[in-house]
Amino acid sequence: MPHDLEEWTLAARGGRPPTRLVNTGSWVYSPLFLATQPNDSPYWPGRCVVIEDGRPPELLHPLADSGHEELARAR
Repeated sequence: MPHDLEEWTLAARGGRPPTRLVNTGSWVYSPLFLATQPNDSPYWPGRCVVIEDGRPPELLHPLADSGHEELARAR
């Protein structure tokens, strides 16, 4: 969305630069909100973000290869 970066950035304060917030999505398996395939839904559980100095945040999806059956068994 056009204003997403503004809405997910905290203003600079106390001499610190602006802080960017990152929403990794859901860590809860809730089939009601999910599509058939892992990457078809922003609510598929298991995303995480790696943050390193001087680099943009890197979104990882370690459960991308897990299907409904596997996630349901882990509940």
